[in-house]
Amino acid sequence: MFFDNGWETVPVYDIQTLPERELRLAGPALILMPTSTILVEHRFTAYISLHHDVVLVNHGSETD
Repeated sequence: MFFDNGWETVPVYDIQTLPERELRLAGPALILMPTSTILVEHRFTAYISLHHDVVLVNHGSETD
């Protein structure tokens, strides 16, 4: 992936192959969904429910 600071290798997760439990994935990462792709940026965490609902939480800004 290309971010402000250049190219970075990020983990890629297929949501259909993740374990059937609640998960927390720290960014940067990509989450592949059947109909879309979610980019979890730096300073974000993706919380994934048992039903594959995804909530992104911001843990600060670049100026913090």
